[in-house]
Amino acid sequence: MNHNQNDGLLKMIRRTDPMIFRITSNGQLTVQSNVVLIGNGKVIVDAGGKLIIDGGRLSDVDIVLKPGATLQIKNGGIIECQDDFIAPVGAIVDIENGQIL
Repeated sequence: MNHNQNDGLLKMIRRTDPMIFRITSNGQLTVQSNVVLIGNGKVIVDAGGKLIIDGGRLSDVDIVLKPGATLQIKNGGIIECQDDFIAPVGAIVDIENGQIL
């Protein structure tokens, strides 16, 4: 949802474009709570980037790992994918305590 300010009132406008997050080289995104990406949400992790699910839950998401990217799931973290999860050769997937559904 986008927020627009008009005459002191906050209006909610429904998003029609997909939510896409890109984690670039040396970047890191840590999820420690419940996050739902509605409507074709996508997280792209470039080589050298890290996606960490630390006890949180990332739902309704398409995870795209590039070779050299890292995905770490710990402390009971969960990823609920829109489709099948596929890790390319060269990507690091470390599931200490959690799952991918």
